[in-house]
Amino acid sequence: AIFASGISLRKFAFPLLVFAFLLSVGLFLFDDKVVVPTYARKVAEQDSALNKEKSENNDKIVVIGENGNIVYKAEFYDDKAQKLVGIIVVVRNEDKSLRAVIRADNASWNAEAGHWVLSNGVQYSLSDDGESRSISTGGIGSDIIPRLVEPPQTFRKNVVSVEGVNSADARVYIEHLQRAGLPFAEAQSLYYKKFAFPFIVFIVVFLSIGLSGKSRKNVMLISLGSCIGASVLFYVIQMVTMLMAKFGAITPLMGAWFPVFLFVAISAVVLKYART
Repeated sequence: AIFASGISLRKFAFPLLVFAFLLSVGLFLFDDKVVVPTYARKVAEQDSALNKEKSENNDKIVVIGENGNIVYKAEFYDDKAQKLVGIIVVVRNEDKSLRAVIRADNASWNAEAGHWVLSNGVQYSLSDDGESRSISTGGIGSDIIPRLVEPPQTFRKNVVSVEGVNSADARVYIEHLQRAGLPFAEAQSLYYKKFAFPFIVFIVVFLSIGLSGKSRKNVMLISLGSCIGASVLFYVIQMVTMLMAKFGAITPLMGAWFPVFLFVAISAVVLKYART
């Protein structure tokens, strides 16, 4: 009936593609704003009902900050008091040479100043008089304290699943990994996947339009087979690209979006040669 109506298939399909695109955006927003927060609330309520206590205190901590120029090592972190116990701070210059090593009994977070305040701290610096090198001790340099700005959340005992938090929280977690100089490719590819995956709705509609009319017989069976084949191919390609992004073979952005770009291109080619 559509082919006999005298209307171009592309003209007929355009409103469907716009609607599918809006559905894909809506699917992302629904997942990010409704599904993830409500699932997290469900888990929290379940843990509360089962009397499961989740402590965010941590011990034996090593945190890298300021792109590797500052390294924190602490024996224990008290999240309630926002306090580090038995702390050692290694400060390096931009060329990664040693600037100073600081030892302190503990450190407390000063929320107003936005940095850590050390208690009974001693600074060890490497002195070079041109003939010999020695270690000197003294008070902590006034230029170092303002650099101790790694937030308390970094020291908490928590394992963040990018897929289990919304996009804003995932972005904060990835920024922390980047500041700390830790591997972030896998987390960033999963972050981009949050945006890319909902567009499978758009791909399904786009591909279906192009494949319409390819067969005059057994249309339902052939359509079902095409759907299953395309779905399997999409997930296999996505699995491969995500693994490649994890190991640094391609960028995280391409790891998440390449299958979408590929299938949109395939759908466009199929639609170009579709019977109209």
